[in-house]
Amino acid sequence: MALTLTVAALPLWGHLGLGEECLARVDHILALPGVQPTPEQLIALEAARAGALVNRDRTGTLVTETWRRISRFEGQVDAPRQKLQVLLADLGSAWMGGRFRDCLTAGQRVRDTATAARERAYIGVGERMIGSSLFYLGELSEARTLIEKALRNGVWLSRYGFDVHSHFDERVAAFCDLAQILMLQGFPERALEMAAANVDRATKTGYAPTICYALGMSTCRIMLDAAEPTTAERYVGMLMDYMARPGLDLWRMVADTLAGALLSRRGEHEAAVVALRAVVERLRETHVWSFQTLSLGYFAIALLEAGRFVEASETIDEALDRCQQSEEFWSYARFLMLKAEILLKGKLGHTCNIESYFMRALAVADRQGAVFWKQRIFDGLNSIGLDVARPT
Repeated sequence: MALTLTVAALPLWGHLGLGEECLARVDHILALPGVQPTPEQLIALEAARAGALVNRDRTGTLVTETWRRISRFEGQVDAPRQKLQVLLADLGSAWMGGRFRDCLTAGQRVRDTATAARERAYIGVGERMIGSSLFYLGELSEARTLIEKALRNGVWLSRYGFDVHSHFDERVAAFCDLAQILMLQGFPERALEMAAANVDRATKTGYAPTICYALGMSTCRIMLDAAEPTTAERYVGMLMDYMARPGLDLWRMVADTLAGALLSRRGEHEAAVVALRAVVERLRETHVWSFQTLSLGYFAIALLEAGRFVEASETIDEALDRCQQSEEFWSYARFLMLKAEILLKGKLGHTCNIESYFMRALAVADRQGAVFWKQRIFDGLNSIGLDVARPT
């Protein structure tokens, strides 16, 4: 009876964000002598553990191990819901490890399995994850199409948290990616408006991880990139306020990264270097690939603005290498452009070398349709005396 009640309560703990209580109850029930969960029950318990751990496991070791235990059940369960939980575990592990091509495959399997089983909530989740994977892979137009399609079933996306132990609202997550895509495609006003509205949407859930997701995964970044320091300061401050709550260790590092980037934006370059150096080292201990790459980009900008050109060049080289390893190309044009700017301002390379980085950045941005970065790249090319025709 205790086992049955615990499994039945898992969606409630997930929806209410009661991660500590969930972990305690799951560990307690699994430690009881004589309790023999079925594979379906064990998958549900482990999925709940992963959902509770993902925001508080600083290194990512425990949550990754939990996802791997769930993945071992593939082929051992017939119920559609449990099959989907196994696939979602594969997807979570791939995203945390920066295997974005594997994320795309897992998202497609989630969608196809959900479609066959007529699990409407999970169809939208699969489409959202396909779109998100395409976004990280730099396929902006395809990503936007899939995410907008998923959002047309927004009610079902939001219901996902009731069905399994989810650590954020899927509809909020979809708007995070869509706002960033709109920003890159050259619609900053729409992106800013959507990002702000998404924070309001997340706040209404009353669920701290969802609010942190909205702030840390898109809104603060968009405000910083759009040179909206006053608004960015408000949202970064809002994210920092949530860090006083327990169980948000991972988001604390994201908040520190964005706070360091805000210092750089304000012109406090030495303070930004100190702050971002510290958070980069802390993030190296985690398993969250994308957060590490993001922090390296902000760190390189701070080093550039502080006049530490050699270290800035080494830092952006590491970020570029990571992008190539994981195919995390959504920020690749920006990093190539930043490399060119570092070489130019630091007088570290010949004009032809600087030009090659700018031209590579332009080629990537043009293929992706990243109009936002193309404008900056044209400015950089003109600064070295190349008159390149701008897009109409």
